[in-house]
Amino acid sequence: MGISEYKQAQAAMDDDKFYLAEALLKGVKARLSTQPEQKQNVSDVTRQMARVSLHLKKHQQTTECLQEIIRGMQHSPQDTPSPLVYKEYLNLFLHLLHTDLPQAILLGRALNSPSETKHVPPVYQKQFRMLLGVSYLCDHQYGAAVHHLQTMMSSQPNPILSAMGTNNLAVAFWLSKQNFHRHPPPSHLTPAQSAAYYTQVDSNFSNTIPLFKKSLFLFEQLPASSDANLLPLLTLLLDPKETVHPHLLGEDLPNLLNSTYSAKPLWNLVSCLLRTQPDQEMQGRFWLKQALLHFRSKEESQRDKVLSLVALLERMYQNLETSREFYLQALETQQHSDSYERVNCMLQYSRLLEQMGLSRESQQTLQEAE
Repeated sequence: MGISEYKQAQAAMDDDKFYLAEALLKGVKARLSTQPEQKQNVSDVTRQMARVSLHLKKHQQTTECLQEIIRGMQHSPQDTPSPLVYKEYLNLFLHLLHTDLPQAILLGRALNSPSETKHVPPVYQKQFRMLLGVSYLCDHQYGAAVHHLQTMMSSQPNPILSAMGTNNLAVAFWLSKQNFHRHPPPSHLTPAQSAAYYTQVDSNFSNTIPLFKKSLFLFEQLPASSDANLLPLLTLLLDPKETVHPHLLGEDLPNLLNSTYSAKPLWNLVSCLLRTQPDQEMQGRFWLKQALLHFRSKEESQRDKVLSLVALLERMYQNLETSREFYLQALETQQHSDSYERVNCMLQYSRLLEQMGLSRESQQTLQEAE
């Protein structure tokens, strides 16, 4: 093995010199590939090449590296797969979920097929099932997403997978309701079956807020997260049958959430409350304050999202000037970003300006967003 070049490549990666690392690793791999006894070393170098390609956003090259690693672990199609190969399949599945959704769905179907599942260790079975549900969710196939997420949740997942699955299922219920007019039931259903479909969508949606709260509670119960002093109050607040009391909205409100994992369900809970239940202003403001406290202490990089939600809340209650101030703060935070969050914030700000009678500024903001 080209030890010297490999060490140089490792040093280049540590210094974020990924193009140099890529060139060095390709040279090492080319030399090793001519020596059959170096098969394991070739696999190790390929794994590092996948890491480098990921940093360089060379998604197809990353995919090819991950596929090569998997092929290297399977001696022939007739052999029973090694349990270790499914860790590499998990890496490939996660990569495709972010870069090639149709391929992610195809891989997820294969990994969840009866012929494959009998070889998959249980811990990976549950992860593959959830990722397939998330893949369908991203592809707007909400019925399939709900099915696979519910199947995973019924398989007694570990605590962290249960918390993640609960959040994902709530998102699937929410988006099913929000988009069912664009994604009607299958055409082969009878009128009665279609009516039952819509009834089920409504029934599922009624569980969305409770599920986001349950996900929060599950994350906060994880050993590294829990605070024994706060759990009793959190238990009360996250009980679907309870409503938030006004005295909890004071300025000395504590940060009840300690887990960094809570960021996603907290964000989803606040978003869903503000967008779908404007009559629940008190509850919306309470969880929005929790989001501000949580992101300030745990996820400062998410501050712009919270500012956007505050702006949306103020706009909903006709506090237009206040809303404008928060949108401007959010956009200032995002000024060096071209992310979806910035574009969405600009679109929301454009609507606010139109509502305020500032049509010219609204059009300028809309054009910039587009």
